Amino acid sequence: MKVRLKKWYVAFIEEDSRSFLGNIFYLFLYLLSLVYRLVVTIRNFLYNKNLLKSYYSGSSFIIGVGNISWAGTGKTPLCLWLYRQFGLKIKSAILRRGYGQDEEKLIKEECDQVFSSPNRMNLVKGLEKRYDLFILDDAFQYRKLKKDLEIVIMGQREFDKKINLIPVSFFREPFKNIKRADFLIINYKNQANREKIKRKIAQAGLEPEVYFAGYRISGLEGLDGKRYDFNQLRNKRIAAFAAIGYPQGFFGLLKENGFKLEREIRYPDHYNLSNCEYSKLEQKLLNSGINSLAITRKDKYHLPQGRKKIDIFMVDVKLEIENKKRFLEAIVKKINKKLN
Repeated sequence: MKVRLKKWYVAFIEEDSRSFLGNIFYLFLYLLSLVYRLVVTIRNFLYNKNLLKSYYSGSSFIIGVGNISWAGTGKTPLCLWLYRQFGLKIKSAILRRGYGQDEEKLIKEECDQVFSSPNRMNLVKGLEKRYDLFILDDAFQYRKLKKDLEIVIMGQREFDKKINLIPVSFFREPFKNIKRADFLIINYKNQANREKIKRKIAQAGLEPEVYFAGYRISGLEGLDGKRYDFNQLRNKRIAAFAAIGYPQGFFGLLKENGFKLEREIRYPDHYNLSNCEYSKLEQKLLNSGINSLAITRKDKYHLPQGRKKIDIFMVDVKLEIENKKRFLEAIVKKINKKLN
């Protein structure tokens, strides 16, 4: 019931046309979004005027990674990417607010220096003597900490949609608030209309440095650790499963790489399938003659343990940022200015 409700809600707010009753409900959500916008505006005003205080770490450099929508832009992969670039050179840690245990497990596969708490300000206070660099996941709206560098990551869908805030749409802040960011990264670059994006940024009078990024498939691995060759699966009838914030990005990546998707199975972000739900899904695929299921590495935590009747393979990806050298040099320059 909960899953169906979430799916219905997401589909409802993204619909272009609605019934009379649907329009009444949409108007109710819109009025709530105006209240939410007012709260966001007042809160940001108080922080901007220093009436609400932000803690500043004098000894550690803090990078905030965030977005202005609720999920699916690629914040966590970007945090891991940054950790890979700096973790061996600077004593670094990733700080999370603790939501989404699947993401925490995923991060810990690559990084053992990860700490979680809703109060990341206290985390920094307790850890700043041990670490020179903190990378904050989902931090654009977290203003209790003063960040030395603010990165916002977005996708094409944020530029296609009218900017209405939660709950009538998926935006957490008005578009103009990107002005707080030092860098803006546009993810899923193959789906991006670059001219439209640059035009909208210019029309809003914003001047962040803009970089485009995307994912490259780096490998295919079974749940048992077995490695797959691309050619083994490209010509097979497969289904794809995703319980992530932006499943369209994952499905699109598979299609770009020549996979034949017979079915696209979507669940809400972070959703864990029960044994019963998985068994029904598996049987439906087998009845359709589909014996292979592609998932993200994060989704292995969403499937129940136990023997599987179909082949499940995780699609490993690597984030690639255009003009990587210039991007990293700009970050290093800011780090050195504070720490050296």
